[in-house]
Order: sequence, then C-alpha cells, then structure tokens
Amino acid sequence: MEAKERLYSQVSHYIEINRYEKAKESLYEILAIEPNSPRALFLLAVCLYNIDKYEESFKVCEEALRNNYSREECYFLLGINYEALEKYPQSERNFLEALRINPQWAQVVAAYSLLMLRTGNHKKAEELMKEAARLDPNGNEIMDYKLRYYYYVNNKEMHSEALRKYIRDSSDEIKKFLHLSINDLQKKNYKSAKENCKQAFLLDPTNEYILLLLKKLDFQSSKWYMPIVLIEKVGGPAVLWVAMIVTLLILRTLKLYSLMIVVAGIYILLCLYSYVISFIYNRKNLKI
Repeated sequence: MEAKERLYSQVSHYIEINRYEKAKESLYEILAIEPNSPRALFLLAVCLYNIDKYEESFKVCEEALRNNYSREECYFLLGINYEALEKYPQSERNFLEALRINPQWAQVVAAYSLLMLRTGNHKKAEELMKEAARLDPNGNEIMDYKLRYYYYVNNKEMHSEALRKYIRDSSDEIKKFLHLSINDLQKKNYKSAKENCKQAFLLDPTNEYILLLLKKLDFQSSKWYMPIVLIEKVGGPAVLWVAMIVTLLILRTLKLYSLMIVVAGIYILLCLYSYVISFIYNRKNLKI
C-alpha cells in the first residue's frame, strides 16, 4: 500500500511538470499491482492524451469509466479526445453529458466553446466563453481557453489583454512562453516567437508539440523564408499581385516594355520560389 501511494506521488509530480512519459511508467507499475484501478486508468488516459495518443487514451478512459471512475471527468476527457480526432458530434455529446452531471464546470464550458468555434457556430461559442469566464474568472485553465478563443477569432485587442492577464496571474511557465510565442507568430515576429518557444522547450524538452512548433519557427526565421515574410508584411500574395498588375499597367502606359518584362519575370520567380519553399515546409511536417 505504501509503495502504491509513493508511485501515485511520483505520478502527480510528473504530471505537474508535464513529464507524461515518466508518469506513464509509474502508472504501469501501479496497474501491475492493481489492474483495474479506476484512478490509475484515468490518469494513464490523461497522460496518453497529452502525448497525442488519442485512440489509446480513449480506450483507457472508457475502461476507467467502466470501473466507476468519476463520470463527469471521464466524459470531459472523452470529449477532448473525440475533438482531437475530429469527431465533433461525439465530442459535443460527451461535453453535454459532463455538463449534465456538473453544469458549473467552467473548464468543460470553455472547451465546448472552442468546439463550437471549430464547427462554425460563432455565436454559441461566444456565449459559452462568456459563461465560462463568469463561472471561473481567474482560473488558469479558463484564461488559457480565452487566449485560444481570441486567437482563433483574430480579436487582437482582447487577445493582448487576456495575454497580459495570463502572464501576470498564471503559474504555468511553459504555457506562458508558448502563448508569447504564438502571439509573436500572429504578428509575424518569427525570431521573437522562436526565442519564446525555445524557452518553453527548455522547460519541457519531451513535449512533441513544442518541438514541432520550434522546428516550424526555426524554418520561418531562416534566411530562406525571408521572401515569404516580406510578402506577408506587404499584405500577402493578393496585395502583391494587385501591386504587380498596377506596376505593369503604369510601365505599359510609359512604354517601358523592357522593364515590364523584368518586373513580370521577378514576380514569376518569386511565385515559383514561394511554391518550392511551401512544398519543402510541408514535406518537413512543420505545419501545426
């Protein structure tokens, strides 16, 4: 019994510092002693979810539910697993089931809000996020969901305000750096985004999501990506295309035909270069 509690203490510590693989090892030791432990099964499902093993997490969570672990917690975990697997109707059903048992659980309300946003129901998403903030205005998890919500709806003012509050009040240093990195990424400040992401990675070097984001930012902050950054800074491909057409019309009016050919050639080369870089970018699996 003492050995089992010692293992649970290790699990709690590893989960708190986001070392889910290490937590898994201790949980397997507990399950070797007590194979049907609902608590151990649920915590294992949590770890599997956090290392992107959604199918496995789903199965283990269902087993925890069969062994009478907290139904509301299981339904919530099943809901976010279904969402990660892009099975949105099933995700919604599980969120609603968790809220039927505990209508005041702000984290589920916030998660449900992001699900509605993802499925295009923006009005309901907004209502749910307001309700989550009312239920738990200062909770770390709710602040995290609010940041993601404002990022997705591209509300830069509210996102900046929520970010300032999160940096001031949250105790999760890894997520602080991640949110700063994503905020920089939104502003096309790739070097700053990379530096913040690197700090998050140093705190959690086993996190595959952070590693993937760091690889993306490393590529985006390189000299090879610079032409793409310049295109983004002038307003994107559409703005560049309009500018090119206007320039060609002006040159044609001025009868500067040789310069027209040069400008058109540079534009075509830039388009080809952008295509090649984007192809390499996606081949490296850097898209998140």
